[in-house]
Amino acid sequence: MQNLLCQDPNYIYVDTYQAGFPSAFLLTQKFNWALSWLIDDTRPMDSMALSFETPAEDEIAINMLTSGISPYMCLTFMSKYKDSLKYATFEEGCADEEREAWQEAFLYFLKKVTLSASGRKYGRGVSPKPLIIKSPVHIGRLPIIYKLFPRAKFVFVHRDPVDVFLSSTILAQEYFYYCFLDKPTAEDITNYTLEQHAKLYDVYLKERPKLLASKSQVVAEVAFYELETDAVGTLREVYTKLNIAGFDERVAPILQGYVEQLKGFKKNKLPNRSISAGLRERLKMELAPVMKAFNYTDTL
Repeated sequence: MQNLLCQDPNYIYVDTYQAGFPSAFLLTQKFNWALSWLIDDTRPMDSMALSFETPAEDEIAINMLTSGISPYMCLTFMSKYKDSLKYATFEEGCADEEREAWQEAFLYFLKKVTLSASGRKYGRGVSPKPLIIKSPVHIGRLPIIYKLFPRAKFVFVHRDPVDVFLSSTILAQEYFYYCFLDKPTAEDITNYTLEQHAKLYDVYLKERPKLLASKSQVVAEVAFYELETDAVGTLREVYTKLNIAGFDERVAPILQGYVEQLKGFKKNKLPNRSISAGLRERLKMELAPVMKAFNYTDTL
């Protein structure tokens, strides 16, 4: 979804170089070609194309700018994930100073990205383009983000929660390994995955009725299978729900070409659902609220 939304030339976004070098990118981005050999052509967890120009998660940058006031710090010290998981929502167990430090870094980084994209061409009375940001953990900060940006619009992609869990196991096997500075157990990774999922969705499901009822059309919910089946049609529906004009004239032709380039892409095959009885029962219990909210059938 992020890659699709970022095809719209009316918006700007955080790219991989900016997320990886949040302190220095304003001065060094034009020389990023010198570091291009450091990254692969595809992402290890899903084989999607990767370069310094592809869209990336802003939370990667915030983790560095705050010296670890982020749930992404869990990926470095997974066996101590509970110490950082609280930053997914900034609710229980977080000091005011920590939330304020995260918020300050968040705003600082987004301002830098906006300045970089503008090429310093915006003067008094000229507004920069709106910014698209994406990090899964942001659904746990909706009250904070909406307070900071009261005119923000949200796109929420939901998927069968069991598939989300299984996909997360691939992410752990193919990507988390590069981040670990300790030796977590398989149980650590499972607990982290499910506890983070519960924290994030607890916030979203509480905020959801208010967002959906808003007359300002602030949220568009999309099922992952709809996006897979008809990317252009699904994006058209998103623009309609959020009352954003110009899709057919401005965006659809670009998206058609982008989707055409992806025709040969094969997504990762999810692991078999033959899991232990204990884990199966745990998934049924812990994923039940999300499955009910989005009408997913229990397939375990």
